[in-house]
Amino acid sequence: MTLLGRVHAKLGDLWWYTALLFVAQRFGDAVNMVIGIWLVPKYVPMRELGAVLPLLSIVGIVGLPFAVVTTPLTRFLAIYSKSGELGKAKAMFRDAFVASAALLFVSFLIAAFALPFFFERLWIGKGSLGVLVIAVALIGTLSSIVGSAMQGLGKFDAVVAINAISAPFRLVTFIVLLPFRPLSAYFVGQAAQPGVTIVGGLWACRSLLSRTVRAMPYLREDGRKILCYTLPVLLWTIATTVAGNVDMMLIRHRLPEFESAGFYVVSRFSEVAAYFGSAFAFLLFPMASVCGSKDAKSLRLIRHAVLGCIVSGALVAGLLALGGERLLSLTSVWRPYIGFSDEMALLALNSTVGIAVTCLVSFEMAQDRFGFLWYLVPLFAVKALLLLSVSGCAFFGNLMPVGIRPVIDAVNPNRLSFLVTAFLAFNVIGAVLLAIDVFTIRRSKSSIRLAHRADSAKVAIL
Repeated sequence: MTLLGRVHAKLGDLWWYTALLFVAQRFGDAVNMVIGIWLVPKYVPMRELGAVLPLLSIVGIVGLPFAVVTTPLTRFLAIYSKSGELGKAKAMFRDAFVASAALLFVSFLIAAFALPFFFERLWIGKGSLGVLVIAVALIGTLSSIVGSAMQGLGKFDAVVAINAISAPFRLVTFIVLLPFRPLSAYFVGQAAQPGVTIVGGLWACRSLLSRTVRAMPYLREDGRKILCYTLPVLLWTIATTVAGNVDMMLIRHRLPEFESAGFYVVSRFSEVAAYFGSAFAFLLFPMASVCGSKDAKSLRLIRHAVLGCIVSGALVAGLLALGGERLLSLTSVWRPYIGFSDEMALLALNSTVGIAVTCLVSFEMAQDRFGFLWYLVPLFAVKALLLLSVSGCAFFGNLMPVGIRPVIDAVNPNRLSFLVTAFLAFNVIGAVLLAIDVFTIRRSKSSIRLAHRADSAKVAIL
């Protein structure tokens, strides 16, 4: 066995492929950092800079019908691949594309009704952005389906290679187009990376798509299980998409243009805290899908993933807390936002907790447990209603009880520091509830009785 093979065997698949994916993603992230913290602030005017991330989150709403397909696809492809049922895997992969084509009409309807509403509240003219949003959503969806296939089939080497190759294509697109049509060019650039994923992923999955693998029916045997799994996934996808868009709308619509632009700049740095954890989250889902429910192996996977997320993210947050002002003072592009260095560190902590939550949710979904919906979805709803109400006090003030308005005015919720702190607080609450749920192993009364009888029998024999 080679040296790398011995290291792989020693570390195990989770840490080995996390390390490889981390290196490949960091190459892509280095390119993304150049784009996000240099090219975009340089060419996109301040009055539009704060609209970049909310516009990108709208892509999630337009692509919502497609997003429901990808999680069940990943889980059942992993199961079929593990059991050697490649014929079922091929049929499901094919049907995912057919379903996406059928859902395209639904996506167009969502775009027709939703985009004018969002464009008006983001204070931007529609122009060609509507077409670009739909195009990016469609390409991103096809990329997600192919990516889910690679994830479910364990094609992690191909994922690593594609992450490394796609970054230069994206950089060239931005360099060429940003000086001419900054906001439109941003969306064209967003389509470059998923385009490479589609081409590279289909090539990586060519053995599954070859004629030697005969598609086998799976719906008669597994259709009910797939449907029962997809429905809670649909609810979760809707809840997270709406919650994410509410957050972005609050940043853009409730804050002054300068503060929303500042959020864009400092969040580009704070997202570094989630870089290592994102590799864990990607690899955790297919690995946990084929493990026993909360057995020793699966619990070891989730413990390692959460620990890796928290340690790496906390380290980045600490560095930003210590050197944030110095970092933002390096160039004239970032220097106007130096007053948001504290928010940058808080956002890094928020990214850390958020990626840990993602790992915990992925672990539960991979093992077909959706109990977290009962407390996380209401938590999202409370968060959205609370923040929309207090930040819209000027509009809702007459509907509030006497005495509440002065308290809200004293807190001054229409500022970036308040919203960032609120985001972090709700994320921590969700993470604590999830951790208690995931790491609590419940035993039914019947299993306890059986164990007691077994122990009694052993004593009798002795």
